[in-house]
Amino acid sequence: MLSVLSPEPVVEGAMMYFVSEVNREALIKLFVDLPDAETFAEFVRFLKQRIKEEDFGQLAAEHRTSAITKDQVDTTIRMLETYVDPESIEELLLTLRSLSDAPGDHDRLSRVAEVFNGLGVQQGPVLTYAPFFNTLLLSTDLDELN
Repeated sequence: MLSVLSPEPVVEGAMMYFVSEVNREALIKLFVDLPDAETFAEFVRFLKQRIKEEDFGQLAAEHRTSAITKDQVDTTIRMLETYVDPESIEELLLTLRSLSDAPGDHDRLSRVAEVFNGLGVQQGPVLTYAPFFNTLLLSTDLDELN
């Protein structure tokens, strides 16, 4: 699944790994320079380019085209405070509170997405307990998917 890959591979001896941005698990494993050095380098360049071009694994405010309500944001905040250590996502909670004050403000939504993208391994718990973030990957609200 390319949607979570880091564009910078890890090389260990004769192996190269493209790892998950969420849990740092190796998702694509390649033998370095197979079938030959030129073909390998071309494939790796292509894969890195595709990951960067499409911002795989990155939330973006422009992916959310449906309206956001104060209630959605407040519910998200409560869920995160209940199930995730608030200190580990303090900046995210601050940006969500700011968005709650003005749920239609695209700049504030962009800031929430930016902070989320910088969470590293904390992205997993946030996605698990706050479905709102999944809607930033979609162009529709979860309620519209029923």
